[in-house]
Amino acid sequence: MNGRIFVLVSLFIAGAAHVIAGAAHAETLSQRDAVARAMAANPTLAAAMIEAKQAHQSVLAEEDLYPFIFYADTNYGRQTKPSLSLAAGGIATSTSDSFNLSAGVSKAFSTGTSIALDLAGSINAQNFTASSTGIAGGKMGPGYGFSGRLTLSQSLIRGLGKTVGEASLRQARLSWSAAQLKADRVASETLQAVLMAWWELSYNSGVVEIRKEAVELAKKSLAEVQSRIDKGTVAPVEALTFLTAMASREEELAQAIDSLTRQSLEMTRLLGEPGGADVSVDQAQAQALIPFDLKPDLTKVLELALENSYRIRELTVLADISRDQAKIAGEALRPKLDLLAWIQGEGLGNQSMVPAFEQFGKAQAGGAFVGLTFEMPLTNGRKRAQRAQAAMAVEVAEANLMAAAQQIRTDVESAFSKLDSAQQRWKLAQQTLGFAAQQVQATKRRYEIGTAIAIEVEQAEDAWRQAKLRVERAKTDLAQADIQIQHISGSLLSKYAP
Repeated sequence: MNGRIFVLVSLFIAGAAHVIAGAAHAETLSQRDAVARAMAANPTLAAAMIEAKQAHQSVLAEEDLYPFIFYADTNYGRQTKPSLSLAAGGIATSTSDSFNLSAGVSKAFSTGTSIALDLAGSINAQNFTASSTGIAGGKMGPGYGFSGRLTLSQSLIRGLGKTVGEASLRQARLSWSAAQLKADRVASETLQAVLMAWWELSYNSGVVEIRKEAVELAKKSLAEVQSRIDKGTVAPVEALTFLTAMASREEELAQAIDSLTRQSLEMTRLLGEPGGADVSVDQAQAQALIPFDLKPDLTKVLELALENSYRIRELTVLADISRDQAKIAGEALRPKLDLLAWIQGEGLGNQSMVPAFEQFGKAQAGGAFVGLTFEMPLTNGRKRAQRAQAAMAVEVAEANLMAAAQQIRTDVESAFSKLDSAQQRWKLAQQTLGFAAQQVQATKRRYEIGTAIAIEVEQAEDAWRQAKLRVERAKTDLAQADIQIQHISGSLLSKYAP
């Protein structure tokens, strides 16, 4: 029995050394480094930033919605036509040649107005074999024609005014603002996630260290009891309690290392470096960053959160977009009344271009036109449905805004509750830790003099260990509550990534 226990002791001590060695050394990551790397490489944040740039390009496109349009046209035609004639054979033919060139510039305005200036020139010539009366044929031309027309079109009902004409520009600008706020919100959320993960990594690192200390302590206790067994001062069966404790401590260490590894993987994912090297946290730096004396004012933080929350501001802009869309809902189904007016000058010269320009310049030929075009749908069901749909979209946006405000209020109060709880738990756990350490020493002394049994030593050490774990958890919760409050109040991004 004695030899078997000795073998078990040796195996457990060797196994413990292997488990401890399995906790590989990892890259130490400072809080600032974590923030900088995440801000530079996190793909979720990168996507939000690209969306903001994309929205800006939409604004630039809408700002150039009404450019000057140049257009031009040219053509040449030749046609020979037969006709009845009194000339010999009864048939005469005429051949015409025509060349046309036109160009113009048009411009539409957001008020529903459009203007156009068109210039056109033509060259025409005709050859006749004979006239219809049999008179000998001949040649006419070439004739040189020139014309210019100024056209004005104005919407008088549908599409009148900048409310309609600049709707897409207004909405593009609002969408750009919303995209920028979304990018800020995603940046703050990413920053919060990174900092939360950093502190969770710190906690897991602390747990691993506590579990390692527990394994080392179990090894030491096991070695001590084995020494006493070898000396014959205690029975070999006493080693079983310490062997059981040793096995439990190794199991707990293995679980802690697994949790640390998984948290390290999550951290590298948030850094935009999935599958990268393992990372760890400098516990001394983490200890220095814990806000033990944090005492924020609930009312002030709530006011800041409602005022500065990126989510609230983003939803406010989205509500503005819905309201703007409601202004023009059903616009395409309103009655249409358009004014069209043009004035035109013309000139024609025979075998010379000069007379054509003289006639045009002196306004000897030309004309003017004014007209109205009206149309309207005979039913209004579609327009009413579109307007009702737009009004409901406004109600939905306002309801979402109200829900977000309520959620922020709840989040602030929840974060304050977590902060208060963490502060109280940290103080109480510190007291418990002190008492538990004294209890361990007292129980060990009692065990040495024979007034306590081995299980009592194990229970005292376990209580001490659990107190240390609760201290680590309370410190982490305290730091995470502070981060959550900063995120909700809109100050986290400016603090860590100005």
